[in-house]
Amino acid sequence: MSDNPPLPPAELGPPAPGGPLQPGGCPRCGSVNPAWTASCLSCGIPLTGKPPLSAPVETVFPWEDRGRTGYLSAGWKTFSQVLLHPGRTFALLKDPPALGEALFFFLLFGCGGALVGSLWGVLMNLALRRFLPNQPPPPPDFFPPWLASWQEISQGPGILLIGPLARIAFLILFSLLAHLGLLITRSPRRSLASTMSVYAYAIGATGLCEAIPFCGAYVPLIWGTVCFILGLRQVHGSRTWQAIFSGLLGYLTCCCAGGITAAFYLPKILEHFRKLFP
Repeated sequence: MSDNPPLPPAELGPPAPGGPLQPGGCPRCGSVNPAWTASCLSCGIPLTGKPPLSAPVETVFPWEDRGRTGYLSAGWKTFSQVLLHPGRTFALLKDPPALGEALFFFLLFGCGGALVGSLWGVLMNLALRRFLPNQPPPPPDFFPPWLASWQEISQGPGILLIGPLARIAFLILFSLLAHLGLLITRSPRRSLASTMSVYAYAIGATGLCEAIPFCGAYVPLIWGTVCFILGLRQVHGSRTWQAIFSGLLGYLTCCCAGGITAAFYLPKILEHFRKLFP
């Protein structure tokens, strides 16, 4: 028996958490007991219980398990885990991936957030036209024809259709460029479908934040890119610099194309601003 006197039941605390029971050890009062005893000789609790069960380990990507957990639960788990634990979450992406599942998530959440964000943009344009009605329009030849048409669409309800289509086009373009970056750095371990799935889940989850007025569009641009890079590193087993180069290659390409276009139209832009601010 222990040299310590037995404690009254009222003074005993709850059993101490921990791992498996050691032979003869008491998890409540710490008394040393003979190995043959089935209960503590000091406080009387049984010593033959099983160790506490650990938390279940995720083995399936949350969205692909929605048949068991339901759409709402699977969508919330995918959204929260991609945002908070992208590396650990993308480790669950199977090989080959279920690309259709990833595209469905992207359309449902990413394009859904884009629709709400586009609606905010339309309302903002209507408000600006009402409170600033005397702003001079740009000259007819200020924009090229294709860009002028886009300006008209982007300021009206047509953006509700064009917005999701543009997201899908960017998904294809950025996935292709990211995979090209992986090929250039000789780091892809999996297929283009895996790269597209990572982009669909990363931008789809963060794209839901576009429903937040004014600042929501910056979430997929900044944190979505970070999640995409972390997902590429996890899925393809790339080094950090390889994943960063591949994940940013799409943005670098768009910036270069935009810079060339702006340089080409710079004289017209300056002339327009001289008329606005004489």
